[in-house]
Amino acid sequence: MGRMGVGLALSACALAPLPALAWHTEETPVTDYSAATLNNNEWRLGIFRFEYGLLDSLQLSTFPIFWALKITNGVVKWRAYETGNHSFSAELGFFQLKLEDFIDEADREPGTEYPVIRAVPFTVVATTRQGDFSFNGGLAFTLVSFSGEVQDSDLEGVGGASTIMFKPAIEWRLGETLALVLEGRVKLVERYSANVVTTYTIDEDSELEVHGQGGLEIDGFKGNIALSAFWSWKHLNVRAGLGYGYYAVPVVNVFVPVVTYFPEFDLYWRF
Repeated sequence: MGRMGVGLALSACALAPLPALAWHTEETPVTDYSAATLNNNEWRLGIFRFEYGLLDSLQLSTFPIFWALKITNGVVKWRAYETGNHSFSAELGFFQLKLEDFIDEADREPGTEYPVIRAVPFTVVATTRQGDFSFNGGLAFTLVSFSGEVQDSDLEGVGGASTIMFKPAIEWRLGETLALVLEGRVKLVERYSANVVTTYTIDEDSELEVHGQGGLEIDGFKGNIALSAFWSWKHLNVRAGLGYGYYAVPVVNVFVPVVTYFPEFDLYWRF
């Protein structure tokens, strides 16, 4: 091929349309609140989470801020079904916090079972797209377990919590760069239970152990609503908005028992 041929080939490559990597398009839909997943070998690196597209329908996630707090964590999301404008996904996560990780090895007491808190969230999401609108509905089931000894209160046992949360979200694409998102969280079930052993000292030579089990259903409404703007460019994505209600910890899906205003913010690169 002569110089002119090479020049024409390079010009054609330069003028050829390149696939969008992060804009609000059908090829790169937002994965946060929808059934969508990252594309194969695609990365998302942000201030709150790292994600990788292992397959076109399977992505892995982790939260570096939780690792900094010594919380082991990981999430797997699978887009199980997609046809036309409809899709469905399932997501499973694991979070674990060990108290002994905060105690120097020299200060640990032999034979002590230090408290361990585990959270296992499971979420299913269905998405329907109609023109510039995306309607998303999710159900999040979260199991939180506690085990170990709490010596300050002379208490040892196993406890846990279970929650079911409804997660609706509506996305309105105003273009490839900007979208508006109305998102909510509504508690359906919130229950706490525990098996405990409490030791009472009767005298110098006698102690009494009381074994018990109990559960508590938390009544009353808990929920929130948030409106945010979602900007997306070739690689950079920024989301900013404001919400009100009972704040729900992302992914773990546990409500903070205080009504308040809270910011909705995220920043990440997708490539």
